[in-house]
Amino acid sequence: MMSQDSLIAFVLQTFFSFIAIMNPIGNTPIFLSLVSHLSEPERIKVARTGIIEEHPWLFEEVEDDPESVAFTPLGTPILAGPGTITSALSLTVNKSDLSVIFIVITTFALVCLITYICFIYEKLTKSMSPSFIGVITRLMGLVLSVVAVQMIIEGVMEVSVNLIKRLKAF
Repeated sequence: MMSQDSLIAFVLQTFFSFIAIMNPIGNTPIFLSLVSHLSEPERIKVARTGIIEEHPWLFEEVEDDPESVAFTPLGTPILAGPGTITSALSLTVNKSDLSVIFIVITTFALVCLITYICFIYEKLTKSMSPSFIGVITRLMGLVLSVVAVQMIIEGVMEVSVNLIKRLKAF
């Protein structure tokens, strides 16, 4: 069981990991450029499909469907790509506590909701200057770099501990 301080730290780590990878503000202009030719109800449907209903096992040929951008490139790889999957796995690896898995799933759902809100309320994003979006994107890149370095350090430490255990067993 985690202490309250480590629980808060884990929740924040999880939230910022997903926020940095999914980057709702930085990806909204990409979303808007992909759906600029669609009506508002169609854009909302694409956002819902790409974020809320995104399931990799539902991929099918939808070349002529205007919603096809909801799956590729919006759903995968932009929102639910290798970075998101790797983060979810690294946050839950070696943690058998169900509360950890619940925190990761709940936090991911929260970040999906934030992304959905950014996508459907384009007035919010259009009111932001391109330089502000650029600054947010750079900050998310910095956070993502920190998360990546932390994953590398944790991986190296895990390998080192296992290697030391094996060497001691000889």
